[in-house]
Amino acid sequence: MDPGNLRNIPEDEKVFIDTNILTYYLLNDNVYGSECNNFIKRIEEERYYGFVSPLVISETLFNMIKAWAFNEHGVRPKDLIRVIKERPKILRDMPIDQTSELFDLFFVLPIGEAEVKESYKLINKYYLLTNDALNAATMKVNRINSIASNDRDFFNIDWIKCWLPDSQDMQKR
Repeated sequence: MDPGNLRNIPEDEKVFIDTNILTYYLLNDNVYGSECNNFIKRIEEERYYGFVSPLVISETLFNMIKAWAFNEHGVRPKDLIRVIKERPKILRDMPIDQTSELFDLFFVLPIGEAEVKESYKLINKYYLLTNDALNAATMKVNRINSIASNDRDFFNIDWIKCWLPDSQDMQKR
C-alpha cells in the first residue's frame, strides 16, 4: 500500500506507533518533531487509538538514554554500552518521567507465542529484521492495519497502511 501522511489518519483509527515517531517527538527532532508532536496531541485528544509493543518501549527508552548520555556526559552512542557497564550509576540521574508519561497514552500490546510464531513467517515473506517482524506480527494478531512510522521496511507489507511524517520543509510548502 502507498504510504499516507501522518496528518491524514482517519478519526477513530487504531494506529501502531513505531519507535522513530516517538523518538522524533521526545527529542523534538528538527525535521520531523513538529509533525510528530501534532500526531501525539491528536492521540491525547482521543481522535485515534495509539498502540505500542514492549519492543517499541525498549527501543524508545534506549534512544533516550543514548541522547541523554551524549548531552549530559559526552558519551558517544558507540561507547554507551561500555560506559554504562563501567559506570552504571550515571543512569540514576537519567530523567525518565517525560518518556514514561508518554507511554501512558498508548495501549501496550503483549508479545506472546502467537506473535512470535507469526513473526517467523513475516521475516521470510517480507524480509524483515526481528524487531520489525515482531511488531508487524503484534499488529496482525491484534488486527491493527495502520502504522505511524518512517521505516520503509513496512511499505512492502500488503495489509499494512503506513503513515509517514512530513519533514519541516515539506510542511511549509
